[in-house]
This record gives sequence, C-alpha cells and structure tokens, in this order.
Amino acid sequence: MKSLLVLLSALVAVLFCGCATSKPHPKYNVFPNSLEPALRTCATSGVRLRMAEDLRAYSAPLVFHVDNTVTVSRDLMYYAPLEVALARALEDITLFTAPKAEKLKVEVRDYCLIEHDPATLKTPEGGEPSSLEVRVALKITVPGKPSFYSSSSTFLPADADVKTLHEAFAKALLSSYPQEF
Repeated sequence: MKSLLVLLSALVAVLFCGCATSKPHPKYNVFPNSLEPALRTCATSGVRLRMAEDLRAYSAPLVFHVDNTVTVSRDLMYYAPLEVALARALEDITLFTAPKAEKLKVEVRDYCLIEHDPATLKTPEGGEPSSLEVRVALKITVPGKPSFYSSSSTFLPADADVKTLHEAFAKALLSSYPQEF
C-alpha cells in the first residue's frame, strides 16, 4: 500500500511539472487589438449566429488548397470554437436598440482561406497578383425583412504571416457585417 501511495505521489508530481512547463497555444480574439471596429446599430435584442451546416464541425477556418484538398487552418486559433467566438465578436460591436426578444440571425456561409494556382492568378483591382484569398460570406436575416447576403474577400501574398492572416479575416468579417440594419 505504501509503495502504491509513493508511486501515485510521484505520478502527480510529474504531471504537475509537465503542466507547469508546457507553453500554452496562442489564443486570439476575433478582432486583433490593432483593429478598433466601429459600433453597428441593430433594432433587435441580440445576435443568433450559426455556421453553415458544412462548417459547424470545425473550430478554425477552412483552407482550400490548389490540389482540391481541404484542411483546417492550424495557424489561426481563437479563444473558443468558431461559432461561439464569431457570435461574441459580433455582439460586442453591435448596439442593440430593441428590447424585444427578436434576434438578428446571421449564418456564416464562408469563413475560409483559398489558395489559388499561381499559373492562373488574376490581379485584384489596383494590386499585385496574389495566391491567397480570405473569404467571409454571411446570410443576414433581420426580423420582418427578407434575408440578404453580404460577403467580402481579401487577397494576401503567399508568404503572409499569422498576424496578417488574422487581420485579414477580421477585416473581411467587418466588411461583411453592415453598419446598420
């Protein structure tokens, strides 16, 4: 019995040492500190955000590769699953003016990074040819009004770092989310 107690104590000590020395993974807010989004106004009591059905299983943006494979971005991480993080971010930048229980419905149709074939690149307006595209597309339903789609895409250089990628997703989300409803 004593040896079992000593073994368990040693195991607990090893586990605590490992936890204390491991480095946490980077956790990002949806909007980086360098970006100060303008407040939006909406005549509802909140936001009900859902990911499109084919995106719900993922906790990070999808990456569509040139070879027609799809992976989950391991570079970009948020503090919570994507659906929760995006909903909280949109709630934080929206001033809700109605006390009613009706909520603004937002469905995220695209939240992805697309790699383009360098041989078939098109030059975006006023820019250099770019092989990476960040795309955000939303379907927005304001109670009592017909749904509408809003999307934005940003082109990035092939060697874009994580910070640039993070800012591009934030800017595309802000561009897709209207100033007023």
